[in-house]
Amino acid sequence: MVHKCDDQVVRLIEHLSEDFDVFVHIDRKAKCRIVSRKENVFVYSKYNVYWGSYSLILAPLFLLRKAYGKKYDQYVLISGQDVPLKSNREIIEYFSNNRGNEYIEYYELPRDIWSGNGGLDRIHYFHEFSKRRIEGGKAIDWFVNKMQNRIFSVLNKAMRSIGFRRNIPLKIYGGSNWINITHACLCDVLRFLNDHRWYLKKFRYTHCADEIFFQTIILNLQHARNVCNDSLRYVDWASGPEFPRVLRTVDGERIISSNALFARKFDPGIDADIIDGLYEKIKS
Repeated sequence: MVHKCDDQVVRLIEHLSEDFDVFVHIDRKAKCRIVSRKENVFVYSKYNVYWGSYSLILAPLFLLRKAYGKKYDQYVLISGQDVPLKSNREIIEYFSNNRGNEYIEYYELPRDIWSGNGGLDRIHYFHEFSKRRIEGGKAIDWFVNKMQNRIFSVLNKAMRSIGFRRNIPLKIYGGSNWINITHACLCDVLRFLNDHRWYLKKFRYTHCADEIFFQTIILNLQHARNVCNDSLRYVDWASGPEFPRVLRTVDGERIISSNALFARKFDPGIDADIIDGLYEKIKS
């Protein structure tokens, strides 16, 4: 999942594609291209992706559907701001030694540290963050979105006043949207979505529900017994000043001592040395 085409993303793709097929979705509004001559790198730019919106469900689901036909043993969803902490060989060995396990961070909702009724308001009420491109220019675009958000605000107040919520008739789970699943699990997820078309539609006009969508399906399926509560990522949500923190050289020891396969997020404009150091480490 890529929202900008910089050297960091190219480096990540080039590194992983030495041993893995890589499927890339570039945010369409980024208006940039990634060109790879490798036959195992597949680049798409289908959706305008906005933080917190429905598009953050559609884009990874699109990639998983594209990759599904290849029948891979494992599907690992990462961002363009990830850096691998293990060599490709070590990543292959890890999944081979833990064959059949799904690695997903999950919590049953409501969860105290998630705002909005423990996270449930993300799906119970109407939200809209997609700034749709409307013929006629930015002024019309701004006006339509402002009116839509005002309508949602009135609607949500009315829903709260009468105790009505948009419900999903499943036990709800949340967690990191960066998931690691097997082919068998992906088969079941796609079958569920095909058999229950209402489910995907329920996530329109939700907020940050990409952190709920896959967890809820998988933990309600039989695969729940094989799910390890671990995203295999090193992410720092506590230190700031960004949340999650943009990792820096000072974080190096904590990153390396983790058992994670990947860390995020990184920005060469803030600290390029930590990125260089981690790539050097996995090559040594």
